[in-house]
Amino acid sequence: RHQLSHAGSSFDAKVSTFLESDQTDFHPTDVIEDADGSLLVADTGSWYKICCPTSKKAKPDILGAIYRLKKKDVAQVDDPRGLALDWKNPQVEWLSDERPAVVTRAVECLASEENIESLCLSPARVSAIWTLHRIPGRYARDVIRQCIKSSGPEVRVAAIQSVALWRDKNAVNSLIDVLSKTENPHALRVAAMALGRIGQAQATVPLLQCYSEDMDPFLKHALTYAIYEIGELNGLPKQHPVTKRVQRMLKLDRTTIRSAKYPEIKFIKADKPDPETAARQKEQLDTLVASLPQGDALRGEKLFHNREKAKCVTCHLKGSEGVRLGPDLTRIGAIRSKRDLLEAIVLPSASIARYHETVNVVTKDGKVVSGLLVKENTNAMFLASAEGAMQAVMYTDIDRASYSNVSLMPEGYEKILTSNEIADIVAYLKADVSRLAGSGRPTGE
Repeated sequence: RHQLSHAGSSFDAKVSTFLESDQTDFHPTDVIEDADGSLLVADTGSWYKICCPTSKKAKPDILGAIYRLKKKDVAQVDDPRGLALDWKNPQVEWLSDERPAVVTRAVECLASEENIESLCLSPARVSAIWTLHRIPGRYARDVIRQCIKSSGPEVRVAAIQSVALWRDKNAVNSLIDVLSKTENPHALRVAAMALGRIGQAQATVPLLQCYSEDMDPFLKHALTYAIYEIGELNGLPKQHPVTKRVQRMLKLDRTTIRSAKYPEIKFIKADKPDPETAARQKEQLDTLVASLPQGDALRGEKLFHNREKAKCVTCHLKGSEGVRLGPDLTRIGAIRSKRDLLEAIVLPSASIARYHETVNVVTKDGKVVSGLLVKENTNAMFLASAEGAMQAVMYTDIDRASYSNVSLMPEGYEKILTSNEIADIVAYLKADVSRLAGSGRPTGE
């Protein structure tokens, strides 16, 4: 049993034994809380030897059991799941219900724009925030941002966590205010984590100013890692210990462990494109930029998620949608120009993002394996194809490996998509994801 209590910016846990038995064939594996507050404990017994680490021997006669544990002298909860309630017409008051299962279901059922005003008046403010979190559109986001200024620490933390999940860059100023105006270390930590996730460069200086060596290690880590996630060190004192630490983190190469264990494996750098090819690509890009029409972000969003035509979502993440195989495109519009985005679409091999280079491996038996290096451990590298299939290659099997100057992303999108469709995708990449479902219609400007 873990009883949590606030300790600095994180939590402390008082650990005690909750359930035990002197029977060697008692193997509790899962605990589930039922709607009435009782606990269901699953005991696998010994019929399956893999679940019996002590004997390593199957005992078919000991089948296990499921136990229900309840507090003594506690009144039985009537209708713990609220099945008697009219769920076709959910009420905001149900967010204050004493039955947890009712509150959980109410949060889901009330998540619609027509309930926003009523949710603002709910005394169950934390549950109201998580209901608002599920409602797309700017109105709900505006309400949640206002809650960051709340005097109630639980309400403030819930609002901060919500804007972090939405990567709401319009909340950055409010989060920076939390760094400078609150003394609650828990709120400071989640605000730092939110700023790192949102990734706006304007937050780096306030994050560093908030840092103190007297802070607990969890808060110091949150502030440091937020600056690392943002990755923008301009304006930070070069001699500050956090700046130096982040610089070292940014310079870390993920091949360090592999290089130390298998120094004989050398990655050969890819050849740079010849000047003639580079000049031809520049001319092609200049022509495309000059003729690119005005784009529509909402049409671009549909194309981005079209797995049959553009197929962007099969490799890229934007907001909470997509696959994190290629570069994360959530904040790409804030740091890349329209020309940069157009180049990445029609000439993906012209400029390949670091850590997203295609790796070509030749094994000792002559087999060639190519793909994106998605992870490594001390024994193998894992390469993913453009279709997402992953293959492990053991270091002991590698003869040589090299980076390719050809992107895993295929070329020729200007032949598959019309200029209007390309413009729509560029507009979507430039747009703020959190605004797309609102009443305002973002464009490519």
